[in-house]
Amino acid sequence: MELTPRQKNVALGLAAIGGLGLLYWFIQKAKVVEEEVYAEPEVIAEEALVCTPNEEEVLENCPDGSVKKKRVCNSDGLSWLEITYDCPLLPCECTEWIPNVCIGVDLRAETRVCSYPPGYNVEYREVYDPSCKTLKLHVMDANRNISLSGASVSVNGSPVCITDENGYCGMAAEYGKVELCVTKAGYTNVMVGLGDCFITEVYPPTTSMTVWLKSIIEYKCWVKGYIKSAGSLGEEYGTPISGATVSVNGYSMITGTDGYYEIGGLPCGTLLTITVSAPGYITSSETFWDSYSKDRYLNVETEPAQLIIYAGEFVDASTMALEGVRIVIDGVEYPYTTDVNGYCKPFPIVEPGVHTVNVSKTGYITKTICTKDGCWDMQSLSLTANGGINYSITFKMVKT
Repeated sequence: MELTPRQKNVALGLAAIGGLGLLYWFIQKAKVVEEEVYAEPEVIAEEALVCTPNEEEVLENCPDGSVKKKRVCNSDGLSWLEITYDCPLLPCECTEWIPNVCIGVDLRAETRVCSYPPGYNVEYREVYDPSCKTLKLHVMDANRNISLSGASVSVNGSPVCITDENGYCGMAAEYGKVELCVTKAGYTNVMVGLGDCFITEVYPPTTSMTVWLKSIIEYKCWVKGYIKSAGSLGEEYGTPISGATVSVNGYSMITGTDGYYEIGGLPCGTLLTITVSAPGYITSSETFWDSYSKDRYLNVETEPAQLIIYAGEFVDASTMALEGVRIVIDGVEYPYTTDVNGYCKPFPIVEPGVHTVNVSKTGYITKTICTKDGCWDMQSLSLTANGGINYSITFKMVKT
């Protein structure tokens, strides 16, 4: 079938339109591919730096100024690395050197404490000390009980030293048994019957001993002082005791009104015993060495009784302390009254025996008296006091 000219023109137009559409589709598709192929790469944000690479910063110093802790920046600049060091030891803080025992001839040990907080240690050293000897003597005058200077000392027959003004002498004797001789003009021998020379033993590190020499001169010793009361039976402390007998190694005397005693002409170099006695007092004795001056105090044979007196107002079955209550003993008013606490202080003292005790206060009368044995409705108390026993008495009073 042959197309008319009009139909041909239409067909060509449609073909042209279809070709343009297909061409447009290819162009758009090419743009998409080009965009996909030539798209710009995605930009990734860089992480912020926290420090300069290899930078150092000191965090803490040691007491001597050196670094104890620091931090170093890592090579990427993103973090720190902390480093800690040990501090050097400080110089030791020590106490003074303290002398210790002698450890040999001319040699002494010393110690001191040195601190490293929180611990400590003790340091030790040996130092030269000429006062350190293996044997030290103290020579005494046995007659007068005093240090003896100028005494000559020898060990194993060889002179070693002479005692100083304080009677001391030190030497370097060998350890073990040695023969020791101590002599001085005017003195006969070493006491206790050993003679001028005797055998003794020297022990490490140092052996100390006292040597007594007896003089050929006979010294006389003495004792003196006052005999006084220790305070009892109404006597004040220190009251002189007359008529007291004082005896020392067979010598005796009786004190006068002032209580003074003095006995001389006693042998020196021996122990002396003094005995003091007096009527109504406990006999006292004491052993001593040579002369002395001393006051002696005697206690009575029977101590007095002490009355602990309390006075109170009796109201509604209770007792309240009364101040100013007078105490009467055997008809004699005691010079002190009760205090705010109801007690009479100082407490009255009575000798052993029977005593009458009562109290008085204006506007009051005694209703009841109580002791450890019970309570009684009475106004006065008959008390039998025994030596050395204290009595507690309560007076319950009511208003008149």
